Amino acid sequence: CQLMRSPARWTAQRAVVLLCSGPPGPDDIGCALELEADRIGIALIALRFDPLVDPSRDMCDSSFVSSLNQLIEHDWVAAGLGAPPCSTISIRRHMETEEKSGSRPLRAREDVFHPFKYLSMKEKAKVLIGSHLFLVCLDALARIGARGRWAACENPWDPAVEPYPSFWHSGETDYITNAVSAEKVEVHQCRYGATVKKTTCLWMVNPYDTVPLKKRCTCVKHTWDGHFEIDDEGKRIWTSAKLARYPQGLSTAIGIDIAQSVQRGPRE
Repeated sequence: CQLMRSPARWTAQRAVVLLCSGPPGPDDIGCALELEADRIGIALIALRFDPLVDPSRDMCDSSFVSSLNQLIEHDWVAAGLGAPPCSTISIRRHMETEEKSGSRPLRAREDVFHPFKYLSMKEKAKVLIGSHLFLVCLDALARIGARGRWAACENPWDPAVEPYPSFWHSGETDYITNAVSAEKVEVHQCRYGATVKKTTCLWMVNPYDTVPLKKRCTCVKHTWDGHFEIDDEGKRIWTSAKLARYPQGLSTAIGIDIAQSVQRGPRE
């Protein structure tokens, strides 16, 4: 496997793996953590694992995931962050009619990892891929955290009411959370430069200092119209992917926490 042949080239820099990272950007977490690492005098490199970056780095490829887990077990990974896709669990699917938004609910709150039976094959595939990516990311991150290293998984905050589904509301997630003593940190992205509140959950193991990530929203009102746009036929269509990239302030806060945690060293 190419992944297993390459560690000697970058382990001296202490690698941070970014799972389901999406393509790199000038103000993303990878850049932020490398800048902070340079500022405090440690060598860190961000490795983006996503087929949009490199087709061979696909978390749906079992051989690739096996290789990644070997890297973790050999202590070649200093920290890890996962951001599995969340479009299939968006609460907006339950708050807008299909005719109005171009989307519909795909999951039930009490059976979050499986699709509704009445969905099309394409919709079912999307749900199952999303479930796989979340679980395989959480497993890899738990392995990193179990070795005393910084690890986090990002997904929308659980609204904690029916009918809204959440990956955080499941026995599987609870089991892993308890096994590695993970903490769920509620992040309000508007406090870091986002145009909407977009309450996010950072599932964190061995964080350095979560206080900078706990700024609370003080806005009187938020608009959510940014989740849709009008197509040529006058329909509102799903555009939440445009809000998937973190605002620069949040990228910086997370990047700083990663770099400072790596500098401190793994917890016993």
